[in-house]
Amino acid sequence: MIARRIGQSLRTVCRFSLRRVAPFCSSSSDHPRFSSVYSDAKRGGSAVYRHALKFQRPTTIKWQPQLENSVNFIGTVVRPLERSNVFGVYTLLHVKNSHSDRGFDILLAVGGDMAQLCQKHLKPNDFIYVTGQLHSYSKVDKNGKLCLCYKVVVEDFNYVRECGQGLAFKKSVESKSRG
Repeated sequence: MIARRIGQSLRTVCRFSLRRVAPFCSSSSDHPRFSSVYSDAKRGGSAVYRHALKFQRPTTIKWQPQLENSVNFIGTVVRPLERSNVFGVYTLLHVKNSHSDRGFDILLAVGGDMAQLCQKHLKPNDFIYVTGQLHSYSKVDKNGKLCLCYKVVVEDFNYVRECGQGLAFKKSVESKSRG
């Protein structure tokens, strides 16, 4: 008889506890009292789902050669092209910052048919636009330290006409030679 009373009181407590917890239940369809008042369907899913979409890790992309860093530079060819035993021809391009007089030099590596074309036409002081892939390489500096350097493996180049500067420079050279 005592066992029956304990079992009956446990059932009563459990039923009462579930009613109090029902508002925090994950499905509002189980409890018609709470249906569609706070429906998540209008906002594009539950708050947990939206949070998961916002902070989930993106899908991993496997390495592919065409996904390497693509760069474009406009600058002046610094030195004559030199033939490389490893990769076509190479030279240096000086790129100036448009907001200051400072700039940097970057190695241009040209291979294949593009190397033959560059050897025929590209000369020092040519102002060009270069497109290619950015690569890095290591070399030892004057002090014997290993340093990281960058190069552009050229895919395409075009000559660029400098606005105003070319004509002004030619005029100043002509006027000095006459005077």
